[in-house]
Amino acid sequence: MINKKVGIVITSNTFSGIAKLSSMMANDISKQNIQVYLYVPIIPYYTFYFKIFNKKLFFFWIRKMVPENLIKYFLKRKFSFENILDNESLDQKLIKIKFFFLTISKNELSKLDCIILNGIGDVIEYQKYNIKKKIYLINQIEEYYSGHEELFKQTRKFFKGDLVTHCNFMTKKLSDHIDNIRVVPNPISYGIWKFKNQVNYQKERKEILIYWVNDRIYDDTYKILNEIVKLNNKIRITIFARSGIGNLKVKKLSRQFNAKLYYDLDESSVAELYLEHSFLLYPNKFEPFGMPPIEALACACIPILNPSTGAADMYAENNFNSIHLTYDPIIDAKNIITKLSDYEELEKLRKNSFKNLDQFNPYNYGIKILN
Repeated sequence: MINKKVGIVITSNTFSGIAKLSSMMANDISKQNIQVYLYVPIIPYYTFYFKIFNKKLFFFWIRKMVPENLIKYFLKRKFSFENILDNESLDQKLIKIKFFFLTISKNELSKLDCIILNGIGDVIEYQKYNIKKKIYLINQIEEYYSGHEELFKQTRKFFKGDLVTHCNFMTKKLSDHIDNIRVVPNPISYGIWKFKNQVNYQKERKEILIYWVNDRIYDDTYKILNEIVKLNNKIRITIFARSGIGNLKVKKLSRQFNAKLYYDLDESSVAELYLEHSFLLYPNKFEPFGMPPIEALACACIPILNPSTGAADMYAENNFNSIHLTYDPIIDAKNIITKLSDYEELEKLRKNSFKNLDQFNPYNYGIKILN
């Protein structure tokens, strides 16, 4: 007998952290004999662009995002992370994928005992409905990228439900308007977790892998790589990114440094990239997720990162399992090249890469969120 019904609202049907985490959450919750509905928008960000933003961005949404997502839906009709959903739960229909056009219907919402919301737009859209339990996962501080600071702060402050975030960094950033918030660390995905403690520390690898979040990292990435190449012009560089808006400069960077560029890789392909590279260059100055560095560590790929970024203070120790950036490109480049040429030091970093990862275990993640 099904205990209750839980809906998880996914912000978009892309290869994103939110979609991946929602799938893992659904697996755990369904194993408690709870019916889980994964609500996947055919046209994402309707409330965000139509009700919150100005007309200029609304017309961009209509002209660009709507046609692109409609085409994608009619060609594939598949959820982006369907492959990691638990087959038994799918067979028993304890996990159901529900595509919706612009917003979830009142009839659908009325079935739910609990709704889990991932984005501020969905909070604004669905918080008014009478659902017994509401959980808002604060994955990012969306006004950092899009403005509307006062509206978003007020929405979070007066949210009638359970607020959850994933790292100490976020609790500090939210502390000016939220006092009581639970921290549940984002887990490493199953396909990458399995490599923990099973890595050949001495295997020769390519040098640098870059996870491209958006064009904001272009300047810092370019400066560091430019200094690295001055010291060693044979460095092998790989970049992987999500396709779509906000990644206009990634092709330019790949040409400048003769780097291989990959888009929208599946789980096993991402794991292969981590396992093939010594370092993950992750120069973000603001990135609440922090998932790629954690995933990289599970594959003994050492993150080079800002120590104040995301969950870094929960796992990243300078010269122990990571390299902390100074944002002086000359100093950072010399440090990276020195580490690359010191095989004993590199092996030590790799051996230490797993030591802070137990808190990111993917199993029971969904139950922690629900409770």
